[in-house]
Amino acid sequence: MKKCTNINELRFNLTEKMNNTMIEMLVVHQMLEESLKEDSKFTDKERGLLYNHFEKLQKDFRREFQKNNKKQIILYNEIMKQ
Repeated sequence: MKKCTNINELRFNLTEKMNNTMIEMLVVHQMLEESLKEDSKFTDKERGLLYNHFEKLQKDFRREFQKNNKKQIILYNEIMKQ
């Protein structure tokens, strides 16, 4: 990988697992938004389960992203320190 000095040149790797996780996060986020509406049929327990699932997906995505972008994250941090 070439040395980047501009954040716009930095490219991160996205795996199939990360793409699928992002899609699932979007769906769960939409469900959470719907659950907050007044006429929602979601119970508090269901809303809590959705929120917990969303948090788990975020952790999974973060872990997978960090695993597949170690060099890019180092470069990003170097660029941001300048």
